[in-house]
Amino acid sequence: MSSVKKEKNFEIFEMSKTDIGQVFSIEKENFNFPWSQSIFNDCIDNGYICKVICNDEKIVGYSISSAFSLEFHIMNISIMKQFQNHGLARMMIQDSYINALKNNCNVIFLECRPSNKIAIHLYESEGFSEVGLRKDYYPSQNGKEDGIIFAKQIFNK
Repeated sequence: MSSVKKEKNFEIFEMSKTDIGQVFSIEKENFNFPWSQSIFNDCIDNGYICKVICNDEKIVGYSISSAFSLEFHIMNISIMKQFQNHGLARMMIQDSYINALKNNCNVIFLECRPSNKIAIHLYESEGFSEVGLRKDYYPSQNGKEDGIIFAKQIFNK
């Protein structure tokens, strides 16, 4: 792991394959329909921007993003339940701005369940705006749930 950003005893690193077990534990803790370990492995193998946030060497969250053309897509952000509401997801989003700019992107996209009011509030407080809807995007206990598409313009200086 090579350090990217440090703040308040939390540090963001590039994800490695040895991190996948801990990342998968967080994924299972937070999602009823978690990504598989092989999906995380494929993300690393295919050059996605895979980050972990650590507290004293312990992984407490992660993000998976991709950059293509001028667009940056945040595909997954998750923080261990005991570390939620401490600004760590915000740190991961803000780290995404840096990665988007490094990849010459000028817009960041992400999707969110309409039922995830806390995440929606976070995204809106970070300047994201609702730009669309993906019908039946997420699996849910009752079939499917829509995905709200959010976007934020960023500018290279």
